[in-house]
Amino acid sequence: MKQLVSTKFVRTLRTASQKGANIDAHTLENDYDDFVKIVFAENADTIDKSAFRQMLVYTRVELLGLTQVSEKKRRYLPSKSHCGY
Repeated sequence: MKQLVSTKFVRTLRTASQKGANIDAHTLENDYDDFVKIVFAENADTIDKSAFRQMLVYTRVELLGLTQVSEKKRRYLPSKSHCGY
């Protein structure tokens, strides 16, 4: 079930979310393309579509969690107006 959340795409997003690191657009695009290929390959190889759906739901929950971490960090960062930008 953790196959999709252990992909380089999700690891890159996790690092950016937790550490506030910037992601190179080219790197993110390549990682995303690889992620999509894995999703389609899993779909083609999986006989049990219910298990595949559960894997997708699990991945979605993990990605939503990264979004929430990122939003929480953003709330505690000073706004640009306070930084003199």
